[in-house]
Amino acid sequence: MAKYIMQEMPSMNGDKDVIRYPRMLIEHHCSVKQIAQEIADITSFSKGEIEGLIYSITEHIADKLAQGYSVKIDGLGIFSTKLRLRQGFEPENIEGTKRNAASLEVSGVSFRSNKEFVRRINQSCHLERAQTPTYKKHTQGQDQRLERLRAYLSDHGFIKVRTYASIMGLSRSSASRELQAFRRDKHIVSVGYSPHNFYILPKNQD
Repeated sequence: MAKYIMQEMPSMNGDKDVIRYPRMLIEHHCSVKQIAQEIADITSFSKGEIEGLIYSITEHIADKLAQGYSVKIDGLGIFSTKLRLRQGFEPENIEGTKRNAASLEVSGVSFRSNKEFVRRINQSCHLERAQTPTYKKHTQGQDQRLERLRAYLSDHGFIKVRTYASIMGLSRSSASRELQAFRRDKHIVSVGYSPHNFYILPKNQD
């Protein structure tokens, strides 16, 4: 039976309200070997054959993503590639800097699950609340937004004030002040001049 906890999250409106949201408690990891053994137990295929097939599929998915395809697996979902600027390269802008392929790299893979896949999980999922004495808490307020900002910059390379305001649920003025505070504390670096400037991670954090 799957377990869940209620995790505390600060309000994204900048106030002190804290709301609890359910989160699946991940206590163990299931390996390919375990999955292969369970399939082998109910089919005529050997565990080794199933493992080999799984690894072959993952290699072919990687090859297709590298060629610029998205990969759709019926009943599962769609895989697609994310790109970002390599360390040391500034974003392209209309007036000057142009980027070429040498300045880019794959930063990750996005997965969009099939609705039927989610429905099957939901039908089979039986939840019980974990017996934990306290709620697991995220860092609240500005510290929590800083972690979200770092994650965003790791994936996208740069951010502007209006994007930060939208993501964090802040006003433009509040977002600008907070980014300036992060810059003064050397968490991020400002590039360019207002109102066309943007923010990136320092080189030692990228």
